[in-house]
Amino acid sequence: MAQNHATLFTATPGTFAPRPTLMARLVDVMLDWNDRARSRRQLAGLTATELKDIGLTQSDVTIESSKPFWRF
Repeated sequence: MAQNHATLFTATPGTFAPRPTLMARLVDVMLDWNDRARSRRQLAGLTATELKDIGLTQSDVTIESSKPFWRF
């Protein structure tokens, strides 16, 4: 199950949130890249009916799934 990586470095109210280390930020970026690549693979695997249900065309999917993992 995917988790929200933004919550890895947030403090609870009233507590101090230390600044994430370079390694922690690097891991967070890599996890985001992995999530993005996985999402694009899943999008590319949808059927025409599923795409219609979410309001996308095959052209939209082709454009999105052709992007490298580091691009938004």
